[in-house]
Amino acid sequence: MGQDYYIAKQTIVDLNNEIHGYELLFRALDCGTLKTVFEDELLATAKVLVNALNHFGIHTLVDDNLAFINIDQEFLLDPIVFSIPKERFVLEILENTIIC
Repeated sequence: MGQDYYIAKQTIVDLNNEIHGYELLFRALDCGTLKTVFEDELLATAKVLVNALNHFGIHTLVDDNLAFINIDQEFLLDPIVFSIPKERFVLEILENTIIC
């Protein structure tokens, strides 16, 4: 049985409780439950971007707000990072990322 992939979104609010954006997170349906089932951070980030931009549509997911995505060192240093619409996305560098 194959896995279905989803995007979870978590609201990010400012000090006035106004919506500032949404963190988009990769999720896979495994055995009937939504889990973070992945071995590769780069693959998870790529799936979020592909689904957000091509399948769901960024406006459908976050309206006119910003979309925050988690990235690791490999993604940050890959030329694909320059293709992400900078006016719509904020890149969150994972806490375990080491930049050399």
